This record gives sequence, structure tokens and C-alpha cells, in this order.
Amino acid sequence: MFENNYLKINEYVIFIKSLYKNIAFYEINRIELVKGHVIKNWKFSFILGLVMTIVFPFQIVKITPYIDPTTTLNVQFQMMVYISLYIFLFCGLYLLYVSLSKKPVIRIFTEDNHMYLYPLSTNKNQLSHIVIYLSTCDVTLINMLCN
Repeated sequence: MFENNYLKINEYVIFIKSLYKNIAFYEINRIELVKGHVIKNWKFSFILGLVMTIVFPFQIVKITPYIDPTTTLNVQFQMMVYISLYIFLFCGLYLLYVSLSKKPVIRIFTEDNHMYLYPLSTNKNQLSHIVIYLSTCDVTLINMLCN
């Protein structure tokens, strides 16, 4: 039996913890262990992060001369807008980081054309343990982990 934070695999089924779903081995076309993107829609996250990283620094530079701390009426609003621009900038940088990072993942392809994608630990003992365990099960295992 194999278990991590996302999956629990025994000799008959794979239990996906986040979906509370069992996938029997006869429903699985293939399982891939690859070094890949952790999120499915990494291209969208990359584009959104790139746009946010490009646009918001220009907005910060554009709004900086207009912030006047001497007027007490609008200081809180001006600071809120200024800080929110920095928050959006850091969110864009985080989206770039997440979309470009590659880690060991397990991809499960089922017969009804669903793909389930879950990260694995970078611990080599856990990776070798799951490869050995899945090779004993009745499933097509494609191991393309580049260590």
C-alpha cells in the first residue's frame, strides 16, 4: 500500500483524497510518473502571471507621484490602492513561479478520458517505493522521471 497527502493506492483501487473518489485499476488506461508541471492549466497561469508582472509595475510607477501624505482625507484610500498594486504584482510573480516549476507528478489517465494530476514528494525513497508498488499492480506504468 502507498499513501501520500493526495493519493492512497492499494492492490485494487486508487483513492483520490481531495475528490473522495475511488478509481479501480481496470478503469485506468495508463499511469505516468513524470517530472512536469504541478497544475493542469499552467499555460493560463503563466500568461496571467506574465501580464500581471508587466502591467502592475507600470501602474505603480504611474501612481507614485500622485500619492500625497499631507492630505489626510485621501491618505488611507491612496495607500490602499498603492498596496493593492504591490499585492497584485507579487501574485503575478507567484503565478510565474508556480507555472514554471517542474516537480515529480503522477498522471492517471482513465478510460473515460479524464486525467488526474497530483504532485509527488521529491523524496527518492517515496518515488522508488511507488514505482515498485505500481509495477506489481495490473496497470500500464510509464516511468519517465528524470532524476
